Amino acid sequence: MADVATAAGMSAGLIYRYFDSKAAIVKAIIQRHIESDECKTAGLDTPAEVTREILALVERWQQGRDPKLNPVLTLELSAEASRDAQIAQVVRRSDRLVAERITQAVRRFAGRDGVRLSAAAARSRAVLLHCLIEGLAMRVVRDPALRRATLQPALEQIIAALMG
Repeated sequence: MADVATAAGMSAGLIYRYFDSKAAIVKAIIQRHIESDECKTAGLDTPAEVTREILALVERWQQGRDPKLNPVLTLELSAEASRDAQIAQVVRRSDRLVAERITQAVRRFAGRDGVRLSAAAARSRAVLLHCLIEGLAMRVVRDPALRRATLQPALEQIIAALMG
C-alpha cells in the first residue's frame, strides 16, 4: 500500500477513502487494464499487427510508459493473489475474461485464413499466447535491456503459428 500511495501521490489513509479494501483497489486496477486491453486488440487484423502490438507493449513496459499496467505490478498482483483469496478471485475472473478475448481472437484470425479450429484447439493456442505475453512481462523485469531485434524474428513465427 505504501508503494501505491506513493505512486498516487497521496497517503494510504486517503486511498482508503476511495476504496474500501486492498481487493477493491486491485479490482479497479484490473478493470482499467481490461478496458485498455480491449481497445488495443479490437483493431488488430493480422499476425503481423499482433506481433507489432506485442513488441510495442514490451517497449512501453521497458520505458515505464504503460499507464494502465506495468510488468512489476502484474507480478505483484499474481503474488498477492497467492496470499489473499479475495484478490485471487478478482485476478482469476479477470484472467478468464482476457483468456476468452484471446481465444476469440485466435478463432477470428484462423477463420480469416480458412482454418476452422475446434473450441479446444483455439483455447490451447490462446493459453500459449497468454503465457507468452505474461512471460514477456516477467522477462522485461528480469532483463530490462532486452531488445526488439532479439524478440521480433521469433515472435513473428510464433504469433503466425498460433494465430493462423
